[in-house]
Amino acid sequence: MFNSLKTDEGVTFVLLVLAAKQKKPIVAKADIRDEKANMLLRKSEIWVKVGTGLRQANSEDLHAMIQEGIEVEAELKAKTRFALLRDEIIAAYQLTQSAGRRPPTKELIYGRDESFRLSVQEIILSHDQPRFEMLVEVLRDLLIEGWNRLDAFSSGAVSNVEALNAEALDYKQNHFLPAMRRLVELALLLIKHNVTKDWFVFARDLLAETFETAHRLLRLDVPIETTLSPHKIEEYAGQAIPAIEALIGARAVAAYALKRERFSYLAPLLKQYVRSFGASQKTLQPILFWPLRMSFEIPDGLISFCWEKRVHSAWGDYFGNREAFIAAACKLEFVAEMNSYLGVGYGGKEAAKWFTEHRPNVSLAYNPDLWRYSLSLIIPLAERLYDALLRVDSRADRRESSFGDHVECCSRTPVFPGWLSRPSTKDAGRELEGKGSLF
Repeated sequence: MFNSLKTDEGVTFVLLVLAAKQKKPIVAKADIRDEKANMLLRKSEIWVKVGTGLRQANSEDLHAMIQEGIEVEAELKAKTRFALLRDEIIAAYQLTQSAGRRPPTKELIYGRDESFRLSVQEIILSHDQPRFEMLVEVLRDLLIEGWNRLDAFSSGAVSNVEALNAEALDYKQNHFLPAMRRLVELALLLIKHNVTKDWFVFARDLLAETFETAHRLLRLDVPIETTLSPHKIEEYAGQAIPAIEALIGARAVAAYALKRERFSYLAPLLKQYVRSFGASQKTLQPILFWPLRMSFEIPDGLISFCWEKRVHSAWGDYFGNREAFIAAACKLEFVAEMNSYLGVGYGGKEAAKWFTEHRPNVSLAYNPDLWRYSLSLIIPLAERLYDALLRVDSRADRRESSFGDHVECCSRTPVFPGWLSRPSTKDAGRELEGKGSLF
């Protein structure tokens, strides 16, 4: 549009320049009158281009516009739906074209999510344990053995810290994290399809071994100038990489087991002990107790940190949304704190004696991230645990108070209920083992 133009005679006019092919109709945004107040263009009038001129749109033009809009929208929806299924269709086709039992390769780790899921599901359906174990070994090569590329297990002096940091960061982002993502998803798929626990233990063991690898990455043990914080986690390339990522992965798997109420998968994780990373003493802790002793600030809490930094982008589909993950993670915090309550000596003399005999050199101290959220999220699980206790102790009338009262008390103060210290604690532990107890 060119404004304030004048003819040779000095008459003011406006020039509208339109493309030769006008895809969209022209709608007047305001009334335009000439010097004699004659209406030249009325607001909201619709004009269409015909040849080199313009004319006001009629009913047929309006119908064509609407029809074109419907067709464009339908085509867009069709493309969107196909895009959602395209990768899965391609992966399924490639899988069907594979001749025989193909051994798992690193292509699965770096390839499409759909290809990995379909391959794992095919292994599960065919009960192919040798191929499953081969897949675990492929993951292990990337999660553990791959650090040999950087000579990271040696204790020699580092001549160029910046170059080593760049190498470690490259390996972390392009090899280690993709493999960790697949390992956790493998464990999630095993839970989802309720696969034999023997297979799940392979995934659990590799998570623990990956965590322990951090102790041996001596060449990456360079001083951290400042306290590690969530917004710096992506650029961190130090010794604790395997420990941090394995802990996040283990918590995601445990939370999913609680979300799906597949409690038998939780017990192996709770009973998996690792050496606390960064601790001055060689103490053992459950891998789900965040055994990381280093300057690592998490101002918004562990649950939020895990969701924002890894779970949402890597495994969010298994939880649905943030709220569902928080609900599952809160249940995990409750189970961990309940076990910690017993393990640090608040469960009574018999419980303390049992832990001293059966869990020596194990620290069960834990600071839960539960109190940031509504405790109503854990009531259903707490009631199930309480019912399990009732089933193994017929002397329910001897209890000091009802569990409902203790839930009410728990919602007001961070004190766990007294029923955990009953003489039947050890027997109850056997019943609760399927619910994820440490006993």
